[in-house]
Amino acid sequence: MKIRKILVFLLAFILCSLSVLPCFFTFTYAEDIGLPEPPEIEGVSAVYFYNITSDKLIAAQNETVELNTSTSAKVMMGLLACEKLGDRMNDHIQVTKEMLSGISGVQYGFKTGQSVLISDLLYAAICGSYNDAAYIVAYAVSGNVENFVDLMNNTAKELGCTNTHFANPHGLHDENHYTTAYDIWLMAREAMKNPTF
Repeated sequence: MKIRKILVFLLAFILCSLSVLPCFFTFTYAEDIGLPEPPEIEGVSAVYFYNITSDKLIAAQNETVELNTSTSAKVMMGLLACEKLGDRMNDHIQVTKEMLSGISGVQYGFKTGQSVLISDLLYAAICGSYNDAAYIVAYAVSGNVENFVDLMNNTAKELGCTNTHFANPHGLHDENHYTTAYDIWLMAREAMKNPTF
């Protein structure tokens, strides 16, 4: 009986001690001091570094200088592919010889007559950056590459990309293909609004 009283007393003492311990400690919370200063920008032609979460421009350098980059074509092609084909992800597209003509650069290896799931096509075109996938997207959306490139250029104008011109859907070097870091931001911002993208 005496041991039981001692155990009850010890348990009561421990519980009381634990209940008053927080009174002896102060809690420190991290202060929101914002983002650190951006690093020095070296070795790049242009930068437009924007934090979409805080809706704040972090750094910009030569953001309106015209560049020849495939990134802009991939983003615009992806945006249009998701807008026009996003509700058909489980449909198939039959690859034709015409869709694969005149393609150079990195290719996935689609074959004439192959049936391609649209979701797989978009992954290959957007994530894999395969040029043959970009051509198939162009045909699937606009019937041919020329009409798709016109759609890319018209959409760029609608988004306010005043220093952008597309020559093809995949971005391979062409003197008529140019954009700026700022214009790529405008395209990327629009693409991020699309849940399929």
